[in-house]
Amino acid sequence: PKARVLPYSTTTTMFSHAWHYVFRPSQLVQDMIPPMKAYSAVHIRVRHPSFFTTSSKKEFGHLKGLERKEGGGHHKLSKAMDVIGVVFNDVAKALFVPPAIQAVQCMKHLQQKQQKQPIFFFSDSQELIDYMVQMSNSSTTENNIANRSSSSFLIDQTTRDALQNTTILSRDTSLPSMHLDSPLIYNENVSVTIRDYATIFVDLYIASRADCMSYGLGRFGYLAARIGNISPTCTSRHTLYGMDTIKQWNMYEASLIPLCPIPANEKRREKQKRMRKKKKERYL
Repeated sequence: PKARVLPYSTTTTMFSHAWHYVFRPSQLVQDMIPPMKAYSAVHIRVRHPSFFTTSSKKEFGHLKGLERKEGGGHHKLSKAMDVIGVVFNDVAKALFVPPAIQAVQCMKHLQQKQQKQPIFFFSDSQELIDYMVQMSNSSTTENNIANRSSSSFLIDQTTRDALQNTTILSRDTSLPSMHLDSPLIYNENVSVTIRDYATIFVDLYIASRADCMSYGLGRFGYLAARIGNISPTCTSRHTLYGMDTIKQWNMYEASLIPLCPIPANEKRREKQKRMRKKKKERYL
């Protein structure tokens, strides 16, 4: 018989105890975890293949500018982004930053009834992490006149405004998160060891020690919340995704967490309702 998925609230403690009983971070990982006081965590996966919705493909028809031709081959855009990474240019900013702002806004909503905390921002894009930290530390009055003609100027201003009175934290991003399918692994001239994957576990353990968690695509943030026994009342999904995406990437259990009730998600929910209605009318 098909296994029944238990509600998150009934399995959190059980999973957390089992994880810590079986696993213990290596000394290398422990040494890389910085001392941090009370904080919340936000995870966003912008290199996930399903991050490119139909609308974003239409809107960013010139996305080939994001691809990196490394490892001796040309990759399909979604695969190139996930495995090799992206060039964080103006096109990438326009695509990645708005969802990142939405993720932070979701955490601010979660913190309404609690004391405001710094936000540990972790992602599969080191450049996005650095950008969010930089914008949170810069004043909204910092306007570089020389850059006003840049297409990213408005995005920078919007980000600064959104991150006012918000402290964004991160680990040391000079050490990248290695992807399992990275072409570097198959490059005979590059030596890749298990130590190169330490940063992934550093992110996981830092996030698991947060008081609140907000996550989107994938299940990395969800896993951190389970490991850390983070209360379901202080955990939410920052972005609404369709059932096709949830089924394709086996995100059903993670999708049981309440959706953050911010305007962007309400608009997306209404759009999905209209699409389902049209689809139903088509078959009548």
